[in-house]
Amino acid sequence: MAFEAAQRLIILATDDDYERVGTRAWLYYLRKDMRVVHFARDADAAREWYKRGMQEMLHIWSVHNPTAEVVFREANEQLDAFQKRGKADNFMGEELGQVVAERYSKLAIGSGRSVA
Repeated sequence: MAFEAAQRLIILATDDDYERVGTRAWLYYLRKDMRVVHFARDADAAREWYKRGMQEMLHIWSVHNPTAEVVFREANEQLDAFQKRGKADNFMGEELGQVVAERYSKLAIGSGRSVA
């Protein structure tokens, strides 16, 4: 678990578009939670729960970011596309280990080192 959490942290911290990737990650995990609600209650309750979570976050974030609604819509569309294409089950739609391997150079540069 700690290793997987570290992978996700590296991916989020080194992405050039944290706003969009961070939003997509948040929505991905909200969707995971929605599945729990689906099994605990039913599909309608799960969809309502997800919708309410989205609305609350948009309400909070829109004050600080006028493009929040667009960012959320695009993140949801991207997650839908990952699902339809059978991409990896995560917020990047790729194998996280591969993404992290590609990001090591950014971590090294940030600490004044090289990965060579």
